[in-house]
Amino acid sequence: MLALDTASSAATGSDAASAQGTVTRGATVCAGPLNVHLSSGSFLAANGFAFNSANPNGVAIDWTLRRGEVITSQGGTTFFTAAKVIRSEHTARFQVTLQAGDANLPGSIWVCGTSSLSQSALVDMSLNPTGA
Repeated sequence: MLALDTASSAATGSDAASAQGTVTRGATVCAGPLNVHLSSGSFLAANGFAFNSANPNGVAIDWTLRRGEVITSQGGTTFFTAAKVIRSEHTARFQVTLQAGDANLPGSIWVCGTSSLSQSALVDMSLNPTGA
């Protein structure tokens, strides 16, 4: 999980990235980065859900899927603020898939949630490459 002013638990080179935490007004929480190289027939699933005690079935926040350059020993995009937003939505539940061959891949990918709510929201998000 990455929140502003908090160290990242980046999953670069791993099979998946996930985060659970609290997002407060104006803050951003992200899962990633995850270096994504998909083979034919596979896809990346990005999911997120936001809720709070007053709204256990969900509260709408601003979700983004971000893409940067693949992280290697020579560099790459290592922080979500330097990554390009490739999908965005204001909703409680966020789900996006990127298929092998998508113009945004390969890449270093994050899923992020930003809240404009006066009450904090709990978020649960994940990135999972799956398929062939």
